[in-house]
Amino acid sequence: MEHLPLTAGGTAPEFHRACTQSSKALLVVFTFCQVQKNTSASSDKGISAILK
Repeated sequence: MEHLPLTAGGTAPEFHRACTQSSKALLVVFTFCQVQKNTSASSDKGISAILK
């Protein structure tokens, strides 16, 4: 991730927007991973039953 120089010009809002977007993306990824973990935990039995 690029570090933007925080000048009084117009970089601070841009930086804040980038941080907001990346944190939203992280939240989505984290939520997705949690869901995947939960579903894989419950479906592991079903998958192993199918494979056997």
